[in-house]
Amino acid sequence: LRILSISHPWQQPDNPDPKSINLRLLARVLRSFIGYPESTQTFAVFLDFLSLFQKGPNGEERTEAEAALFKLALSDMMAWYAHHKLFTLKLTQLPPGYPAGFSFPSGMQPNTAGYSERGWCFCESSSATCARTLGWFST
Repeated sequence: LRILSISHPWQQPDNPDPKSINLRLLARVLRSFIGYPESTQTFAVFLDFLSLFQKGPNGEERTEAEAALFKLALSDMMAWYAHHKLFTLKLTQLPPGYPAGFSFPSGMQPNTAGYSERGWCFCESSSATCARTLGWFST
């Protein structure tokens, strides 16, 4: 099993990809993995939004159990990007024209910072790069 971790800038605070722009791009990339003649491996995909408990669709808080699991997952998040047996795909661009056409809670400004200027994206990318470059993990 080969695990692909996806690093991407969230487009809205409650939904990282409300118009499925990155999902469509990711689907094209994943199809190329499947279609690669020498690829006989099975792949799994780690997407933070889908893999960790999130707040409810109307901002409802996580249950106590969900919050505990979410906190535990956050404490080891960088392993999903840094481990030597994982492959990190970086979706680094915001949609064209962003933030036009997106919805934000009252009083909240859209985050127009680029991929490398966003905290989580920077950490994910740095972890993936450093772990491989510096050989932090043994094979």
